Amino acid sequence: GAGWVDAIDRAARRIDVLASGGAAAGPAAPAAAAGPDLRRAREHLHHERYAQTLEQLGGLPLEHADDPDVLLLKAVSLSHSGALAEAEAVCRRLLAQDELNAGAHYVLALCREGAGDVAGALGHNQSAAYLDPEFAMPRLHIGLLARRQGEREAARRDLAQALLLLQKEDPARLLLFGGGFKREALIALCRAELAAFGEGA
Repeated sequence: GAGWVDAIDRAARRIDVLASGGAAAGPAAPAAAAGPDLRRAREHLHHERYAQTLEQLGGLPLEHADDPDVLLLKAVSLSHSGALAEAEAVCRRLLAQDELNAGAHYVLALCREGAGDVAGALGHNQSAAYLDPEFAMPRLHIGLLARRQGEREAARRDLAQALLLLQKEDPARLLLFGGGFKREALIALCRAELAAFGEGA
């Protein structure tokens, strides 16, 4: 119940204070925890204004340059702008901080696919799907890659899984990784691909 949630919250705050060097550090904690304001950058991304997104990110204070959310937004914007090598470099910076970042693996998969490296794209998509089994977009791309390679059974399986995941995918993540497509369009794509295999959905 609510009492349990409050107890966990209090315990977490105490741990934060201890980890930061004692009770005296308590008042400074909110300022230290404040992340970059990415609302305008995300708005530009939503409207597929990638140059403006990058400009907005470039104007952030230097202390936010390696923030994981900043790096991911930058990588997505660069990849959609066609700057694949730069996007890959940003993804690798992010993975150097957090090798389990599913979003970075997914953007790397897009970059590899754009460079014609199907095996590399498949590998990074599989990493993203393994690290976050609820992440719909890598599963969708695995299915599409399998179809292109003529692996009908694998394509059917992964597209069916992508269809299920898309229906409950987080809207913010779809906005970030959906490539400008809304949930309904991505679901329609899955259904059309499955229908081509003679399956209803």
